[in-house]
Parts: sequence; structure tokens; C-alpha cells
Amino acid sequence: MSDQPSTASAAGRPGLVQADLAGSFVYKFEGNAVRNNVAHRICGIGTFTLDAAGQLAGSHTSSGTPLQGSVKDGVLVCTFTLKGSLLLDAGAHLGNADIDFVSDNPRMDSVNGKFRFAVAGSPDRLWLMSTGATTIGGAATVTLDELVILEAVRIPGG
Repeated sequence: MSDQPSTASAAGRPGLVQADLAGSFVYKFEGNAVRNNVAHRICGIGTFTLDAAGQLAGSHTSSGTPLQGSVKDGVLVCTFTLKGSLLLDAGAHLGNADIDFVSDNPRMDSVNGKFRFAVAGSPDRLWLMSTGATTIGGAATVTLDELVILEAVRIPGG
């Protein structure tokens, strides 16, 4: 056992501090989004790295399909680049994330997503739920009706 105190106790506070969340994570997500009055089912997998200040960078591949009407092109698959922040509330196991998802496909919107998150037992597992989303990079910003849940797990050694 190490004589070094944990980051949290070294800071003189019980619980977690932002630096405890630093590392590399894999994640999965699923949910629903409504755009132009059409509900879509979406899901995906990806990776991100979080630094000690809470800055996040990564990527994911997602797929989606409308839940009503015709599907001319089948399931749409796309890759997104992620950049944003995941910041722990002071003295809590909860926090907020603000992430830009930039699409590599001109048929898919780039999105800014807002999330509430919880540290699920240890800093090695995070649960996120969407709290809002808007399109970015287009002629006009559009608010999206979205409900997504995400689970992230630290990569061993990450």
C-alpha cells in the first residue's frame, strides 16, 4: 500500500476532485432524437480522453434510423469528433458536460450536447444523460429534442 494520499484526501476534501477523472475511456450510448418532427433511434460507441482540468477530446461512430415513415437509405452511419468539457461539481460525485460532436458526413448535423453525469461508484465508470442539444455549424441553430443515456468505462492503464 502506498504512503501517498489520494488526490481527494491530499486536497483536504472528502470525495473526488476533477483530476481523479483524468484518463482514457470507452463508451456506448443509445437513445432517441427528434428532428423535423421525426423521431430517430440512435446508438454508438467511441473513446474519449479527459485531462486533469476536465477537457475532453475523442471520437465515436454512431448509427441512426427514423422510427416512422420510409427509410430511403437504410441505417445512416457516421463518425463524429468530440471536443468539450466534463466538469465535476465541487465536493460531489455529479457534474456537467458540454461537448461538441462534429460530423464527418454532410448529411448529418454537427451537434452541441449538454449532459448531467454521475461517477458510478469509482472514477473508472461514468453515467451521462442528455439535458439538451442544438445543431452547430449550420446557417441556423436548431434545438433538438433528444434523450440519450451514455456509459463510459476507463480503459485499463488509461
